[in-house]
Amino acid sequence: MDVLGRLGDDDRAVGHPGARGTETPAGTGSRASPGVGSRASSGAGRGRSGVPSLVATQHPARRGAAVAALVVVLVLVAVGIGAFLLVRLHHGTRPLKQAAGSRPHASVAPTVPSTTLPSSYTAVSATSSSATYIPRTASGSTTYSLLVGATTSDCWMSVTSSTGTTVLAQTFAPGATASVSLTGRATIVIGATGYAQLAIGGVPLVLPSGATSPFTVTLVPS
Repeated sequence: MDVLGRLGDDDRAVGHPGARGTETPAGTGSRASPGVGSRASSGAGRGRSGVPSLVATQHPARRGAAVAALVVVLVLVAVGIGAFLLVRLHHGTRPLKQAAGSRPHASVAPTVPSTTLPSSYTAVSATSSSATYIPRTASGSTTYSLLVGATTSDCWMSVTSSTGTTVLAQTFAPGATASVSLTGRATIVIGATGYAQLAIGGVPLVLPSGATSPFTVTLVPS
């Protein structure tokens, strides 16, 4: 009886293969479905929750880098402005330099205006036997050159310096001359006024008309 009962159970199992087959896949499906679903749902959850977390970790870093770059730029600008102000202040307080290549002008002694010489010397005072002349000399000097001689005939002359020394005394032949250097007052005695030749510093000295012989000429340089 036991054997017949087991055979009956086996026949029922063979007669309904679909039921067993459906049960096994169903069981397997029921076990696989929750796993797949759970993994999918967990993956989706991680996807949604992971993206914001990545953005949250990246955005603060970018903001920090931008802030640091801005700070560096501001510091550089401040340093540049400070350097510019220092340079302007330094140039404003520094004394002006002398131009390159220029030299201080050496003090030059004032030039003494040259004395304008007349075309000829005429007497400032005269008589028939004497006359006074004022020869022009360089400013501050009383030294001058005197030329004496004869024109067309013999003429005797003597020249006396301010110290009373006779520096020249001779008879000049026609056309002969002599030159002496004098300082200060001097006196000239002329033996023949009509043939006398005189010049001071190259400027002719003109005897007054009506001069008699001997004639005395007095020189008082200015």
